[in-house]
Amino acid sequence: MVGRGAAHRVRVLSLARRGLWLYTHPLLKLLFLPQRCRCKFFSLTETPEDYTIMLDEEGFKGSVQVLQPDGDPRGLHHHAGRGRLQR
Repeated sequence: MVGRGAAHRVRVLSLARRGLWLYTHPLLKLLFLPQRCRCKFFSLTETPEDYTIMLDEEGFKGSVQVLQPDGDPRGLHHHAGRGRLQR
């Protein structure tokens, strides 16, 4: 329940499963570095068709685009038997 005088707006985004890898880095920043974002509410839900992301409107204000995909995504690959992660 929202207190009196406080109006909160939530944005709902739908992200196709095949497009999730484009947003992995920004989503990890939202999850693990909340001080870098003005969001007061964040939710990531998996549905049978896609992923649903909910953010409060504070996350969309200002010049920072939180869910902007990186131009050069890099993943970590684990090679069995070597016991280490490689880029």
